[in-house]
Amino acid sequence: MQIIIFALANSCVLFSAVLLTRTLKLASRVENLLSVFTLTVAQIMLSLLLVGGILARLRPTPALLVNLAIALLLTVLLKIGVIPPGFERHRLSRAITGGEGLYRRGGQRVALLRRWTNLQSQFVMQFLWVAFLLVCSCAEFTWLVLRVYLFPPYAWDALAYHLTTVAAWIQAARITTTPFVIWTNVYPHNAELLYTWLILFLGRDTLVELGQLIFATGGLIAVAGLARSGVGLSRPHALAAGCLFFLTPVVQVQANTNYIDVALASMFLISFYFHLRFCQAFLQGQQNYLSYVLLAGLSGGITLGIKSVGISYIGVSSLLVLVPLLLTIYRQRITMGRATACAVLYTLLIMPLGAFWYIRTWMIYGSPLHPFVVSLFGYQIFSGTQTLQSLVLEQTPTVLQGLSGWQQVIRSWFHEPAFYVYDQQLGGFGLQWPWLMLPALLVLSGFTIRKRPAIFMRLILPFIVIFLIQPANWWSRYTLFIVALGAIALVHLIEHVSYRRGRWILQALTATAVVISLAFCLRHAGLGTVVRALRLPASERTVGRLYYPHFAWIDDIPDQSRIVFDPGQESLVYPLFGYRLQQQVVVLQNLRQPTFFEQLHQEHIDYVFTRESTAYDTWAHQSNAHLRLFFTSGKYHVYHVQ
Repeated sequence: MQIIIFALANSCVLFSAVLLTRTLKLASRVENLLSVFTLTVAQIMLSLLLVGGILARLRPTPALLVNLAIALLLTVLLKIGVIPPGFERHRLSRAITGGEGLYRRGGQRVALLRRWTNLQSQFVMQFLWVAFLLVCSCAEFTWLVLRVYLFPPYAWDALAYHLTTVAAWIQAARITTTPFVIWTNVYPHNAELLYTWLILFLGRDTLVELGQLIFATGGLIAVAGLARSGVGLSRPHALAAGCLFFLTPVVQVQANTNYIDVALASMFLISFYFHLRFCQAFLQGQQNYLSYVLLAGLSGGITLGIKSVGISYIGVSSLLVLVPLLLTIYRQRITMGRATACAVLYTLLIMPLGAFWYIRTWMIYGSPLHPFVVSLFGYQIFSGTQTLQSLVLEQTPTVLQGLSGWQQVIRSWFHEPAFYVYDQQLGGFGLQWPWLMLPALLVLSGFTIRKRPAIFMRLILPFIVIFLIQPANWWSRYTLFIVALGAIALVHLIEHVSYRRGRWILQALTATAVVISLAFCLRHAGLGTVVRALRLPASERTVGRLYYPHFAWIDDIPDQSRIVFDPGQESLVYPLFGYRLQQQVVVLQNLRQPTFFEQLHQEHIDYVFTRESTAYDTWAHQSNAHLRLFFTSGKYHVYHVQ
């Protein structure tokens, strides 16, 4: 029954997204796919905010009914003509005519597929190379789906606060603050809304690690779209650029974790695509530019609500909306009122998913970016308990400390390891980045500055600005978006190299670098680990039995047991809930030794989870008349309250 409800809910959301997309008169299949993706994710997040935030009924049935009502409402509005039905497909090549293609000769665009009928060997090599990258991407996608099915959530930050937030919401049946670590309350939580969707209907976390993989797939399509509409690559080569982004090592090793870096980068790329397409469509006088305003606003709001650094991402991207509006006002091609209405619509679409979490944090803690100090030009705007710089310094590897910003970046880029992990610090972009993509990006930048400055200003410069203002930009998982630009530049160079053997050499080097990087990724979870997991039944493939033995006891206690732990001594909270969220995790405030057992009894606590030599462990050991040692693993002890 749970699977049926889950399937129905997803069908309703997908139906609504397809229905709306058919009214937007977009220019290509890529745009339609990105539109469906954006509208699907937006409806999931908005419906959960409605059900869990306003109605306080975060349960499968209310969530299904809300999405069913949205689908029916859209159908009725379409039938009675409130939503115009006109679906009109435009060729993307027509949409970018007028200066958007990179190569023109005599005022006419040179064919992107270069006379392949006369150069059969060239066509075969192009086909084989693109097919190779596509096969690698499909194989990696299948491998990641298998890992999602076999392995429970295991990444540190996911178990510390990303999934802890989700578990607390679902158990409380509403979106609320939690008594756990502060990051469960102050960070934006749009990604956690999607993770909630993947757990809520099934009642278990089997599929929750699909969250970032879904975003990564959207990122692949967005990069292909940017390659096609931004620099005019052919369809096969645009697909190759998307595959290169997807096959980036840090994307691969993090795509099946419940972190948010891949989600942020991918959603930003989707949002940037729609911002860029608005800029192109509006300046060319196309009538469907409001469609891009809608999608840019929604995708921008989703990006803002994933991570607070999204403020700079969307702040820069928004110039692709605001500058064309100001430019057309200056040229008197549009009235002030119409331009203002467009800007207001864009802002209003960003607000629901983009501003909600910041407003909530502001209301609770007095600052939208708590706990960080917010200053501008030396003036403190919001107080906090720490600075962003201090947090970055704490996370900076020893080998990078004391180096200037650009030295840290170069050192990280040219320090590719032989083993990738999901929170990779040094390196992470693969061998293809420093030796192939980065030089190609420099070539593309130089060419566009000299020959096509509009493309440099709209596509390349925003990425560079965002990269420069990104804190800790030496850390690959924080700057994933820059790989998309490198992939586009590399494929652009391959497509337009006139020397045939040079093109083949670049293709071979790229394929070799990708294979080597993927081989290093596989070491993160080799076949031996998969074989061991396959031998276990699903009920035993838990975080306690596969990753952290001190949580194995969670699987053996009765459901709805109440567990208390010392929040000052244990960072990983989510495993205490169990993979079905079947246990209740309690934080007791002002717990003191004289009343230790009395407080446990008053709160109906069943188990006390402690670490050796901590206050809780000492008190529990002294209360042996009331607490019995139930489980021990290394330095961890579990006591059963009698």
